[in-house]
Amino acid sequence: MKRDEGSDPAGSVRDAGQVADIPVTAGSVRWERPTARSFWNALADPEREALAAAGVEEVFRAGAVLCRAGEDTSQVMIIDSGWAKVSVRDGDTEKILAVRGQGDVVGERAALITGVRSATVTALDEVSAMVLPAERFAEFLRAHPRAAEVLERQVTERREEDRARLFPGEPTGAERRLAWLLLDLAQRRGGYQHTAAAMFTLPMSQQELADWTGTSADAIARFLRSWRDRGIIARGERSRRLTVIDLDGLAALCDVAPPDAPVGRAPNGSHGAAVEAAQWQRDWHEPLNCSIVFTDVAGFSDPVRNDGDRDVVRAAMYEILRSCFDAARVPWAACYREDRGDGAVIVVPPTISTHRLVDPLLAELADRLRQYNRRASEVVRIQLRVALHVGPVGRDAEGLTGQAVIAAARIVDAPVIKARLAAEQADLIFAASDYVYDHVVRNCAGRVDPAAFEHLECQVKEMHVSVWAHLSGRVAPPPGLALAAPPSPAVSIGPLPVAAPLGKLPPEVRGRDRQRAARG
Repeated sequence: MKRDEGSDPAGSVRDAGQVADIPVTAGSVRWERPTARSFWNALADPEREALAAAGVEEVFRAGAVLCRAGEDTSQVMIIDSGWAKVSVRDGDTEKILAVRGQGDVVGERAALITGVRSATVTALDEVSAMVLPAERFAEFLRAHPRAAEVLERQVTERREEDRARLFPGEPTGAERRLAWLLLDLAQRRGGYQHTAAAMFTLPMSQQELADWTGTSADAIARFLRSWRDRGIIARGERSRRLTVIDLDGLAALCDVAPPDAPVGRAPNGSHGAAVEAAQWQRDWHEPLNCSIVFTDVAGFSDPVRNDGDRDVVRAAMYEILRSCFDAARVPWAACYREDRGDGAVIVVPPTISTHRLVDPLLAELADRLRQYNRRASEVVRIQLRVALHVGPVGRDAEGLTGQAVIAAARIVDAPVIKARLAAEQADLIFAASDYVYDHVVRNCAGRVDPAAFEHLECQVKEMHVSVWAHLSGRVAPPPGLALAAPPSPAVSIGPLPVAAPLGKLPPEVRGRDRQRAARG
């Protein structure tokens, strides 16, 4: 296969026609989905300092090989800045298995388990990395059990997703697969904000994107031309630069209709859902009777979290909400949404039944939060409060109006709701208003059991709040940390995690071995 090292990913293409569905080449790629958080960014400050003290910093130019397949290994690398691809050769064809960026660890499996590297790691642009001997990395892990757990979790996740792959057997999965890969990278590096103005740049050519996705360069070119016309990516001014300017648009490309969706129904988040959203919101001139969902992340502003941690939590929260709404056949793209920093308010089109927002939405939220929290470190664990109410919703130039909106806001902020979530240290508390419980929850006969709800009451400002709450994902409070801490004496919290890259550590910590060698 001819390499296209200098092509612009968003450049011109020979085929100016409409983008066709291009299949992923069967068995062509061993795909690795990035973990929820990079290894370095999941470590606490003392762990980072100890790890940095064991290695030295090296810089690799674009195209340089960090490590080569088949070589005996004696080093582990942690990327400080830049991007690198992990690939193998199959004859004349390169298969890109993964893309690594800031904070990712490279070569850990070969150094600690196999002793021989199974893939080649090549710098896509200038890469700065901390390099340390394998035996010192192993010593670090033995001295820091929590860091060893983080690494083990990430290695296990990559192996599981390596076996499962993404969208197996889909005949039209290449474009969606590329969108998933790019969106996951954006989320992992903390670049995904729930706004259409977010930007994300990756230094890869069309051929490299094709090798990564498992399709042809011509197919990639057609995808990117379509994306550029829709304003999802920018026209490239430099070669080998793919700049995504609308991550919400990229996320919409990942969404598909549920398996039981009627034939002819447009995929959730697709152009059909966007048209539906535009239509009902354009006709929204007077209050409409809608379902209202408020969400709030417990302990979002807790000082145990830094801004990088909060970016991870927000990205994960929105990804969970989006996927759960679509799984419940409530098109995310059709809903009116407002970001609240530590949560969101979602108004569902009046034509969609409130029943879907209880069953199966409640069960979907519980399942996906449990899956996320099982792999997340405590500092980015999500404990979510969700309030559901129904009533007339108005809208003016400044946002939402109406007593129903106020009532939903009071429910999600009710002290009794916060206390129940904190006392149980649950993943989710789902609070339905009396009206929703009486007319919807009581009639559920699917995945939601009405008997599992408990009645709670309290006073919130001028309003008496009466709700029915459902707790999911009860866990024992972790030692030394409770993001939604119940009322109790202050608990001493350990050193706070930091998000500074390796290069910002003080000289006396970074490159200590190099300094010793210079003195010797």
